[in-house]
Amino acid sequence: MPNEATADVATTTLTISGMSCGHCVANVQKALTGVDGVSNAQVSVGGATFAVDPIDRDRVTGAAAAAIEAAGYTVARTTGSTTPASAAASCCCSSGPQ
Repeated sequence: MPNEATADVATTTLTISGMSCGHCVANVQKALTGVDGVSNAQVSVGGATFAVDPIDRDRVTGAAAAAIEAAGYTVARTTGSTTPASAAASCCCSSGPQ
């Protein structure tokens, strides 16, 4: 019997520019943790992947992108495209604590 929780979860991946160190990754992880509907967030310097209920996918993805941008990073909305993220901004470490 399939796990019902697994069947009701979609994975979303966002490409994020402006991250270049572990502190940046921690900032984005913290931003995603505060978004209602995001679970199992995995963040690396190149981007973030998280689980979301498919019914709320657009709303939660938009809220996640807004939270990441509020933390000072750029989200490249390139789903289904090969367009790279915009050039990385300065690392959070070069502009002081955020």
